[in-house]
Amino acid sequence: MLDVLGRTNTLSKHLQRKDQDILEAASLVRGTKLALQKFRDDGFGSTLKDVTLFCQKYDIQMVDMTDYYVTSKNRKTKTTNQFHFEVDIFNTVLDMQIVEFGERFSEVTTNLIECMAALSPCNSFSKFDEAKLLNLSEIYKNDFTDSERKLLLGQLNVYYHSVTNEPEFANLKGISDLARVMVETGKYRSYYLVYKLVKLALVLPVATATVERCFSSMKLLKTDLRNKMSDEFLNDALICSVEHELLRDVKTENVISRFQKMKDRRDSICDFGKKQTPNLAILFISLIDTLVEAGGFAGETTVVAGAFTVGRRRQSWSPEPSKSAVIVEQKGEVAVGRGGRTEKSVCSDRRK
Repeated sequence: MLDVLGRTNTLSKHLQRKDQDILEAASLVRGTKLALQKFRDDGFGSTLKDVTLFCQKYDIQMVDMTDYYVTSKNRKTKTTNQFHFEVDIFNTVLDMQIVEFGERFSEVTTNLIECMAALSPCNSFSKFDEAKLLNLSEIYKNDFTDSERKLLLGQLNVYYHSVTNEPEFANLKGISDLARVMVETGKYRSYYLVYKLVKLALVLPVATATVERCFSSMKLLKTDLRNKMSDEFLNDALICSVEHELLRDVKTENVISRFQKMKDRRDSICDFGKKQTPNLAILFISLIDTLVEAGGFAGETTVVAGAFTVGRRRQSWSPEPSKSAVIVEQKGEVAVGRGGRTEKSVCSDRRK
């Protein structure tokens, strides 16, 4: 099993990455299929040799491969031990792996990936092929009309001679870099049909690992206590949870500042302990509390406090126990208690 899993491990790790390269995935799929087939045809001899050395090293008795195979119920069969272990076990396990690869990466899927490989800008567009790209447009029938396919052939010809003679497209590493440079140079407007092919290549899901992570995060976010969460807020919270690595450098102070600058507000977001109106602070820290649970503020980001409401009583917490506070709103007054000290301020906005 170690030999089998060792040949599939590289492809498995690549398909679980967020920044998947579809061209590299196509190459790994073809290479893994060939490696498994080669191991099935010629690998039993080397495997038997390794097992023999292992048994000799640890003084384990090994059956004679020329004898007839005896079942677990002590019944002798008409097949030898070598035939049983090679055909019934070794080849069966590898056939299961090869069949699974064939179902997961069928001829249609492999053909689609190979057509998309013609968009690769690597090595000065060495894999560029107009016929494969036209075939790709025929696969996506709903995205290209008959007239657009006729125009696509002319665009591909001019596009190839244009990008191969411009230095901006000389050292690109993948399709994502190609899309970025096309937008920066404005060529996505001139070759809009080619750019549509590039976008289709970028959104093609080679694996479902990222989608499965999104559903796992959604189960943690939309619990029974949050069953009335709106779609917009759920989408924002999911982005913070799934893409938490991108938010590690985001500071809470920057988020508060941007929220304050979005529009003019009657109140300002303030710290607990100052004699200012903390209505917006309470609401905003509640938002931060949700993002913290969603995994949006991780790494070195410092969370000031969080808050939740029970009736008319607002309770807040802080990562530091000494900064914990309890806020009670009654008759337009806000009482803030921290470290045994209580401060009061009058709400300018009495609307709840």
